[in-house]
Amino acid sequence: MSKTTGWLTRSEVDATNKPVFNEYAGTTKNGMPNFNRCPKEYVSKTACKQLEFPIKDNEEPVGYVLHLGKHRYFGVYDRREESIWNKPFYRDINDIPDGYVMRSEVTITRGKRPPFTVKKKGEEPVAVWIRGSSYEVLYNRKSEKTRHKKKTVIMQMKEQSIIEEKFASELRSNSKVIMFPKKK
Repeated sequence: MSKTTGWLTRSEVDATNKPVFNEYAGTTKNGMPNFNRCPKEYVSKTACKQLEFPIKDNEEPVGYVLHLGKHRYFGVYDRREESIWNKPFYRDINDIPDGYVMRSEVTITRGKRPPFTVKKKGEEPVAVWIRGSSYEVLYNRKSEKTRHKKKTVIMQMKEQSIIEEKFASELRSNSKVIMFPKKK
């Protein structure tokens, strides 16, 4: 295993005698189910950080998943015991209720106070937003007014997606089909 990247080759994975999965949770090929898919509770090191499940120093992966782009394997960690799996998961930003904020809006960064009340010790997220291939934990700040009188990042992104959808629909309704004459 590479000390810097954590990626393994197939021979290194086979030597561990741990399960090997073809794909990460939630993915399928051509709409067909993949029966050797990784369970959603087995998450990568990056996903553990995003979902706020720290990996212990001596913790070993429970299995490995093939990363198709790198043709290498990465470890996945068992997080079945975590309570996050009972929370709602959102894929579309427009489905997220107003008042839910991202971790960056409740965490002190570079000495600056966030626009919302700082996350309390032991406070758990209320939901998870799946942004492409990454996770973003969400906290409930419905009853608070922002300190800076600005909209939450999620509300700004929702407004932007509505503007983009309006533009796309206008483009579709106003577009004219250009027919080129056939060559004889």
